[in-house]
Amino acid sequence: MTASDFIQSNIGLYSALFFFLLLGIELAAIKLWRARGKMPAKDALTGIATGLLSDPINGFSAFITLGILAMVAPFQVYSLPVTAGTFLLCFFLDDLRFYCHHRVAHRVRWVWAMHVVHHSSEEYNLAVALRQGWTKHFTGTMLFKIPLVLVGFDPVMVTFCGVLNATYQFMLHTETVNKLPRWVEFLFNTPAHHRVHHANNPRYLDSNYAGTFIIWDRLFGTYTQSPQDGHSQMKIGLQWQDLRPTRLIWSLALPFFRK
Repeated sequence: MTASDFIQSNIGLYSALFFFLLLGIELAAIKLWRARGKMPAKDALTGIATGLLSDPINGFSAFITLGILAMVAPFQVYSLPVTAGTFLLCFFLDDLRFYCHHRVAHRVRWVWAMHVVHHSSEEYNLAVALRQGWTKHFTGTMLFKIPLVLVGFDPVMVTFCGVLNATYQFMLHTETVNKLPRWVEFLFNTPAHHRVHHANNPRYLDSNYAGTFIIWDRLFGTYTQSPQDGHSQMKIGLQWQDLRPTRLIWSLALPFFRK
């Protein structure tokens, strides 16, 4: 399979199947093998329902981002071929794009009103990863993809790298996996790093924004080390009790439209 064939593959379908396979494995590990972690049924179903609904809703408005990327493509400085090398470079640079998007999502109220949905659970498991906002194409942060297109990357490849990055991040939302080998923890975002990001303790706020590579946080001063004992002192998510997906999303977003 060539790089071009790879980016043309149905990554959305494969990612969805992968998500539910890992979700089943995590649930079995917690319930049958007493692995660390919790997955309360009501909370998990809320996450799954929110995720299942976010795909078609975001897909319906994806023309906003895709249309803008198509509009800027004719103004590319150079047209890079789709090869294994350009794909890896695009993925690496798109991860920097995600870091910028994610940092803005926590610092700008307009974008936080969408992203807060993802941080609404007090649990930390793979079902939480599926809690995604339904208005990401309206926030403006998808425009951070424009520089990648202008320097020469194929818009389809840029979009594909974003989906692949999100697929990697899905695996970070678990308590079942503790710390990984030191070299992995140094270079990559891991469950230990991302648990810090989801914690609401003051010392952990606004840190570890990374998507795939934790090096961006190390470079830009937003890295916070996870506690040595794993996560016993962490408080996860927001103090939120209403688990209905529609109430969850709109009740959290509406305050940002009030005076």
